[in-house]
Amino acid sequence: MRTGGASRYSEAEAEYNWRLGDTSWWHFYCLHSATDELVEGRLRRKWLAPLGAIRTRMIAFGQQAKFACLKATRPVRHPLGLRRKTS
Repeated sequence: MRTGGASRYSEAEAEYNWRLGDTSWWHFYCLHSATDELVEGRLRRKWLAPLGAIRTRMIAFGQQAKFACLKATRPVRHPLGLRRKTS
């Protein structure tokens, strides 16, 4: 099973990380979900950590919406020459 960025390093590591957490769609954790952070050699509490999973899901939803719009408008954009220039 390929899940997230951990699979770039090893399949075994990704499997291990996936089993650590609840595999439901809501329990998707990232750095925004960390309860503490190391700042200048000291641990600092992150009070908005419970909102980390929500933030990550909202970002993912926004990206999905963006690409859905691009896909839907492709038949019109391409004949008009409205494409991103590659340099």
